[in-house]
Amino acid sequence: MALIKSIMKTNLHVARPWDSVLTVSKKMSENNEGAILVVDNDRVVGIFSERDLLRRVIAQEKNPLHVNVDEVMTEKPATVNADTHVKDCVQLIKDRGIRHLPVEDNDGKLVGIISTRDFLQFIVDGLEHLIDEADFKAKMEEGEDPYDHIGGGYSQ
Repeated sequence: MALIKSIMKTNLHVARPWDSVLTVSKKMSENNEGAILVVDNDRVVGIFSERDLLRRVIAQEKNPLHVNVDEVMTEKPATVNADTHVKDCVQLIKDRGIRHLPVEDNDGKLVGIISTRDFLQFIVDGLEHLIDEADFKAKMEEGEDPYDHIGGGYSQ
């Protein structure tokens, strides 16, 4: 079974608790991210998502320039260990109704993040692999060499 460390993103863009919501929102936009981890001393203290921006800033008519992200972030988000099985992470995301999971090492240090988009890509890649494998087996059973078109067939 696949572990979360095999599909997590490790190129992290993080925010600090004292960063303004405007600064953090711009960073999210520039990096095409739906959420950003709020980190203090290499520890996740929160997560700020597009949903937080909408509900806790815009809908509350707060000025994003004058509000620090720690005032409107989701505190103490669920986290997983890098050695957690993918299936367990999917269940956690489903149970909690969340879209992003910070990933920590055994010492509680942030090492990555996983999103529902990453899970979807993992599933699509797996399905494509299964389809390719089934196609290969079917062609071999029919006596056709799937590699003949690239000059590497066994029939030569």
